[in-house]
Amino acid sequence: MNKEKFKTWIDLEYEFKKNFSNKESEIIAWDKIQNIRQTDYKYIEDLELELEELFIKAKIDDEKVKWDCLLSSLESKNKRIILEKGIHTSKRTIDHIKGSEKLDRVMEVGMEGSKIGKEMEVDLDRKIVKKHPYSSAEEPMYEALI
Repeated sequence: MNKEKFKTWIDLEYEFKKNFSNKESEIIAWDKIQNIRQTDYKYIEDLELELEELFIKAKIDDEKVKWDCLLSSLESKNKRIILEKGIHTSKRTIDHIKGSEKLDRVMEVGMEGSKIGKEMEVDLDRKIVKKHPYSSAEEPMYEALI
C-alpha cells in the first residue's frame, strides 16, 4: 500500500496533491464552463477572460470545443445573431459582440446626455424651502432644496 512513502504528513500531502489536485481542478473547471453564462458578466471581455482561464485549467485546446462552450454561455439574442451571421470561431464571436456592446454603450451615453440636459432644466427651477436663523457661524442654514 505504499506506506513506506508516507513517513511524514508533508510527504502524504505532496503525494495526494500530485495524484488528485490536477484531476479535481480539471473537473471543477469543466463544471464551471458548463454553467457559465454571459448574463453573469457586465461585458463580454470579462466572460472571455474567465473562459480562457477555465479552458487552461480544463486543458481544452480544441477551437471547436471552445467555440461550442462560448456559444452555449451566450445570451439568446447574441446566440441567434452569431448563428445567423455564420460565425464559427471564438475570436470572431467575441469581436462581434464587443462591437455590439461598444455601440450599446455609446448609445447609452447619448441617452444619458439628453437626460442630463433635462435634469439641468429641473435644477434651475429648484428653490430653498426652509431657511433657519443665523447659526453660530454667522451664516444662515438651509434645510432642503426641491
